Amino acid sequence: QVNEVGDHAVEYDGSEAADKSPQTVGRIYNGTFIGSGLNSANTSSNGLRLRLDAAAQFWNCIWMDATDYMFRIEDTSLDRLAAGESAFAKNIVYNYGTYVRDNVQSVIDAFTAGGTDLDVDPDLGGISRMPNGMLDPRPNGTSPALTGAAIPSEDGVIRTVYRGAFDNEENWALGWTALDAYGYFGDLATPRESNAITIRDEDIEAGETLTLTANNEYLLEGFVYVEEGATLIIEPGTVIKAIGVPATGDQTSALIIARGGKIIAEGTADAPIIFTSDLDDLTVTDDLTALDNQTWGGIIMLGKAPIGEDVNPDLGYPTDVIEGIPSTEPRILYGGTDPNDNSGVLKYVSIRHGGSILGADNEINGLTLGGVGAGTEIDYIEVFANKDDGIEIFGGTVTIQ
Repeated sequence: QVNEVGDHAVEYDGSEAADKSPQTVGRIYNGTFIGSGLNSANTSSNGLRLRLDAAAQFWNCIWMDATDYMFRIEDTSLDRLAAGESAFAKNIVYNYGTYVRDNVQSVIDAFTAGGTDLDVDPDLGGISRMPNGMLDPRPNGTSPALTGAAIPSEDGVIRTVYRGAFDNEENWALGWTALDAYGYFGDLATPRESNAITIRDEDIEAGETLTLTANNEYLLEGFVYVEEGATLIIEPGTVIKAIGVPATGDQTSALIIARGGKIIAEGTADAPIIFTSDLDDLTVTDDLTALDNQTWGGIIMLGKAPIGEDVNPDLGYPTDVIEGIPSTEPRILYGGTDPNDNSGVLKYVSIRHGGSILGADNEINGLTLGGVGAGTEIDYIEVFANKDDGIEIFGGTVTIQ
């Protein structure tokens, strides 16, 4: 918003009669809302208003620079908030006159829950309300907005690891918007630095979320488990190199998605996610060839879908332990009773130079699936220059295409 004009960034309004149907719930993911500024003469520059009988959900959004209040919920919309229809999660809220109009405690509680970062500067490239080339809504390379996004549960919503409408690299508003035509935009956001980061088992614990971003290069060392309740998110274009002789004491390096864990590795044809050896220089093509394999383990995904094995007396349904990992490790159990179990997404993933023969009938394949459920999405997988099997499947209900 400019200094002189503009009211709410977003306003939802329902029916004046609470018994009218259908009732809708608006959902917005990854919005960036910039008001006219805390000291603006435009005192009607506000954030969100839910009027009569309205409900809305906002995820991964940036809200900033509201002259007056940032959030306001009125009348029967408070009832829909109390019923859980409105939600607010993983947002960043910064620079405002009043957080919630009239300081309604239930509204304050709702808009502070869900992992919201309150009074945290999103560190955007530049903010200007004049056509002087000083507006850049992309987060700077050190911005807290580049990580921490919630994972959408709805189909059709684009998953991101960043919060707000822009990542650090692309300003998709260039070339077609009035802001661009009138000269508001500039190329101001500082890039993210590239670093080699080592990922070990202790770096992602049960219930935690770890995000790997494409600007960094990662070294996978040892057996790394994504445990029950944990989520590993990998940006398109990310490269993960596995250490063949890890210092952890493990026989090789491998990524294991345990039962109840989840991986969101959704690459694209233009930006695939690559798992390869730490010996692989991707800038050249003559260091490793199709004959170079067994330089690391591979990816193992374990789920809770039914399998045809003996009934586990402690659990009351069939389970087994996956090959390639010491059987004393409790996190390698697979199998269960949920045919729709969801272990996440593997899409446009290239697995290179892996496969490990650890003993007779004891191998790590390029991609191993044990009891993986139909809720898991596995599409466009390449296994290149691998020892033993490319993909080996032990029961489950997952569809691969």
